[in-house]
Amino acid sequence: MKKYILDHSSATVSLTLTDDYRFICKTQGKGAIDKPKVIDIPLSDIRNFCMVETINPQNLKGFRSKGDFSYNSEFIFNYSENGKTKTKRIYINSGDEDFERLLNALTKKRPEASLLHLPKEEALKKMGVMSAKKTVRIFLWFLIGIPVLIALIYIAIKIFS
Repeated sequence: MKKYILDHSSATVSLTLTDDYRFICKTQGKGAIDKPKVIDIPLSDIRNFCMVETINPQNLKGFRSKGDFSYNSEFIFNYSENGKTKTKRIYINSGDEDFERLLNALTKKRPEASLLHLPKEEALKKMGVMSAKKTVRIFLWFLIGIPVLIALIYIAIKIFS
């Protein structure tokens, strides 16, 4: 059995690879209403997995915060549940020996599911997952672009009426 545990500023993560070919992912957010979430699946239900490094907004680094660097990557995996494919993204410390052992064991038991050999953009595309940078750009477009567009339309209406 291989086990990895990480307690960071916003959640606790536990990944377990059992000797009877099961993968268990337990997460617990640290918010007042966060409930524990458990994914307990046979290894054969894992479709793909990859690992990508985090970006500053994911590490909560900002103008007022130095950030949380207890994790440096995201472990992302697709899995089947009741005939549907689901995706889970988990913050991990890729240099942690326990995580390295778990990842090596998972890669040995499910080599066809591993996308670790691919460039991160290609792996994310194959999994149907958007990169964190792209997500931040879209969020900023909605946060800034739409209000600016509305203001421009409002100004145009005032000028031409």
